[in-house]
Amino acid sequence: MATTTTIYPTDDTHIREPNATTNYGTGIYLPIGEWSGGRRHALLEFDVSSFTTPSDIVSANFSLTAISSSG
Repeated sequence: MATTTTIYPTDDTHIREPNATTNYGTGIYLPIGEWSGGRRHALLEFDVSSFTTPSDIVSANFSLTAISSSG
């Protein structure tokens, strides 16, 4: 019988293209996409250490919800 497990990120941050080495992990938003100051990328970390047999994973889904958009 299949089991469904929901895994939430254990850490997150975003990076800005012009300042790619700056960690914005203390921010409350994860801006992504094109901005006037360059592209922004979200980074999410998931703890998957409990999955000791990777072949047991047959599918994965990832979902994002936009809370605002500037166009």
